[in-house]
Amino acid sequence: MASANDQAKLFSNEWPTTEELEFFEKFARIDDRTDLIRNTSHTLKMPPCRVVFKNLDQLPKDQPLQHHIGRIFDIFIRSTLKRAEGDLEFTEYWLNLQHPAYVEKDGFWIMHQTYQKANGHTLMNIISKHSQSKSELTLDETLILSMKVFKTDVFQGRGGRLPDTILVIQRGVYI
Repeated sequence: MASANDQAKLFSNEWPTTEELEFFEKFARIDDRTDLIRNTSHTLKMPPCRVVFKNLDQLPKDQPLQHHIGRIFDIFIRSTLKRAEGDLEFTEYWLNLQHPAYVEKDGFWIMHQTYQKANGHTLMNIISKHSQSKSELTLDETLILSMKVFKTDVFQGRGGRLPDTILVIQRGVYI
């Protein structure tokens, strides 16, 4: 069991560093990744994309495999939140990871969490719990990730509140 200090190290309060992005590029690839799509005024969606792990035999030996895979997922989550112009403390997201061998449900979910409550290591722990009884779950090229980011900044435009100065002029009352 990890100590409280070790657990604190698993959460970053910063966007991915150049070193972390290089680590990600060396050991993972995202296929079919597209830009985030705003599908409501409060929601940005990243359509499903395939995660491909590579060079796993070259991972540093200082930590077990699950730690490094959790780090890769963690970098992915922080990068996506940054692309959505969110933050690591208050921006909520949903993340779905699907694998063809996991047929009982609609994949692994992290729902309505902030990065501070659920990160890449949280996702790895969810996978580990299920893979203990499902030996067909593997870290192969069939992992599909999708993500929704919930923003509090409302897209200005139709349906938004009219400024008071416009309301006053429309009613014929000038202040």
